[in-house]
Amino acid sequence: MDRTLLSKVHICFLLFLGLLPMAVQAQVGSPCTAGTQSFFVDLRSAPDATWTSPAGVTRNNGDLCCGASNPDRCLQFKVLFHPDAVGAVLEFASGANPPGHHYWVKEESDASCGTATPLGSPVCISYSVDTFYFVFCEPGNNPNQYIVESVEGFSQSAPEVTVSGCNAILEVSGVFDESSIVWSHSNPYYESFLNCIPGGGNTGCSTIEVIIPDDPGLPASITYDVCADVSAVCSGAFPPVCTTATVLILTPPEATVPDYTYCPED
Repeated sequence: MDRTLLSKVHICFLLFLGLLPMAVQAQVGSPCTAGTQSFFVDLRSAPDATWTSPAGVTRNNGDLCCGASNPDRCLQFKVLFHPDAVGAVLEFASGANPPGHHYWVKEESDASCGTATPLGSPVCISYSVDTFYFVFCEPGNNPNQYIVESVEGFSQSAPEVTVSGCNAILEVSGVFDESSIVWSHSNPYYESFLNCIPGGGNTGCSTIEVIIPDDPGLPASITYDVCADVSAVCSGAFPPVCTTATVLILTPPEATVPDYTYCPED
């Protein structure tokens, strides 16, 4: 083989080997420069667990993450989640809080940081045993205290009790995009009882009226499915979070009073 060609091949091969560690490093692990200030956050105890940093945390000059550059200073939170967690929020607990702050989230095995999320707004997660890196960067060195909160999705009140011919109110609470909520039932007849407050219909509300007809053939209870996205940016990228809400239907007492309807609040 021509000596010049052999040298060129040798040089190219060495350059390729030199690039390999950079490629591997970009795919896994921390998105920050070596030595960046870091906090370990263990939220595995509960799907709605919360962690609070020490007060007065500052960021170090030269600590950079997720493609940030000077004059930014960054810090990272290494977070582990409960299997039932569906989202998380990073926000300030105390300290200067001018508008416009954002944070980034990267799962350990991801190739790069996700899109910026406004501080205090939820991000969606799919459960993994991997570490999630939450990154905050800003110029300057304001001392702050931080909160990392795990989001479990929906929680619901106790089953609502009513009788045939009366109405019931169902509601859910938690962290979710209210405009994406859908209340449903596999039986179209039972689904027709639903009436969002306000607006009517069965979508876009966390509180809904169930208009129970005077029908002796109704079952003792009706359980509705309730699904929604954790936040608007999760739509299509993550499956919706779902729960159920139940109406218990009692048999009204017999009465001889004409034209009188008994409801539980009477």
